[in-house]
Amino acid sequence: GGAEPSLSVGPSERIARPASATQLLGIATLAACWQAAKGVQISFEWTVGNVTVSATGEPAPSALRNALVLPSPLRSSLLLPPFSLLSGYTYALSLRAQMTADGAFALSHVALIVRAQPLQLLVHGGDRRLSADEPFVIDASRCYDPNVRRFDEATGEL
Repeated sequence: GGAEPSLSVGPSERIARPASATQLLGIATLAACWQAAKGVQISFEWTVGNVTVSATGEPAPSALRNALVLPSPLRSSLLLPPFSLLSGYTYALSLRAQMTADGAFALSHVALIVRAQPLQLLVHGGDRRLSADEPFVIDASRCYDPNVRRFDEATGEL
């Protein structure tokens, strides 16, 4: 067996939605030469690599990459809250698993391709009988874009 731990974060590409939480989980096992040892641990660290425009592969503005804050990056699991990621971009994340006994490590990578959710159409219109002699009003004021955080007028929060 190898001298480094084995590590997997699942598929190398995943689809993410802006308004949904995104959870990633790394699974690591000790290097074969350390499996019988007691007290050997593996430490973890998530990092953000490149952020690119999904359609072109061009680099995104550096401010966009710097804006992604990873909560609890020193765990094997990572939960990105809703609205952490912007649609139209691909975020490259890496997980490093390092054995505390000898420093041997493994890396695993995942690309989060962020795709927009469709607009939510909510139409209020009463009965469905129409007359050519009367005006027809469609109230679509409750429609919303689920990809954009909405302002809550009652609490004053996003």
